[in-house]
Amino acid sequence: MAVFIHGKGDTTALPVYHSQNRSLKMGTFDSTNGDFAGLTTAQVKTVLSAIATQALTISQVCSAHAMEHDADEMGNVFRTLEMMVSTLGSLADRPLGGGCVGDVAAWHCGPNFATVEHYR
Repeated sequence: MAVFIHGKGDTTALPVYHSQNRSLKMGTFDSTNGDFAGLTTAQVKTVLSAIATQALTISQVCSAHAMEHDADEMGNVFRTLEMMVSTLGSLADRPLGGGCVGDVAAWHCGPNFATVEHYR
């Protein structure tokens, strides 16, 4: 599901699961009234939490493989994937208050980044 909201008054088509007929149809997000294709706030938070959690898992797998392949080109591929997935995770985590990992710095520099002392 890709969602791009540009500002007030935008209406963006989103896939929405309809449980009555078990199908996926296009719904809309109307930023003027906060309607998120019929999903409740709790459901949206659940979706964002799942995205952030899965992004964290994929990021950790990519990091481990990047270390295994540090000397070859695959290491660069895994590091690039790790950065991309960390960005997606941080975007999903931010509206939740950073409950999965934290802010963007924590996603990209590690969860303890805010407590690291600066060296001179």
